[in-house]
Amino acid sequence: MNTKRIICFGILFFAISTFAAWSGAIVGTRINFLVSYNHDEEIKSEMPRDLVEIPTVSIDGNILYFYDVFSTTVPVFVVDASDNVVFSATLYPGEDKKVLPTSLSGTYTLYMRVGTIMYSAVITI
Repeated sequence: MNTKRIICFGILFFAISTFAAWSGAIVGTRINFLVSYNHDEEIKSEMPRDLVEIPTVSIDGNILYFYDVFSTTVPVFVVDASDNVVFSATLYPGEDKKVLPTSLSGTYTLYMRVGTIMYSAVITI
């Protein structure tokens, strides 16, 4: 019985310490993405059949922080309310941040395309 308590306490301690370490690693405000797929007939067979892992991205001032390592290049776009692209860049494998122009302020939509999956989120700068 005592061994079971020690094992349970160890697992609980590990879970809490892991969560505390992970949650402390985010700089700024975490961005919550919506997920959509490109439904063109040509690529329907490429649609993932597994669960989609949403990337972890945060914004602090005019800096976007990327916490996931991508194995391919990822186009990143910021669009204003009139659907004008006000910032575009390519996130290369190993890159962990992009600096947005300091002239941007207000509410925008951030888009990231990974393969056939498009991630979008409303951000405030």
